[in-house]
Amino acid sequence: MVFGPFTVQSPLGKLKIINTAGASAYLRSVEGNARPHWRIAHRMLEFAWMSDADHAAAEYAFRHALEIDGLLIE
Repeated sequence: MVFGPFTVQSPLGKLKIINTAGASAYLRSVEGNARPHWRIAHRMLEFAWMSDADHAAAEYAFRHALEIDGLLIE
């Protein structure tokens, strides 16, 4: 199943995330990643491999966390 792609704002400029591994790495680098929406996204990404439904839920949670912090570039 396809994840993203997401274009996000990072301290180094624009970054394209195309898979769950990239999303997990980005989550670890985000300042304030202990906030609830980032914790939920991280937890969902840990289970994304289990089924298509879990993969879709992880993608939704990651997108939602990006949108809350204004990091998603459309």
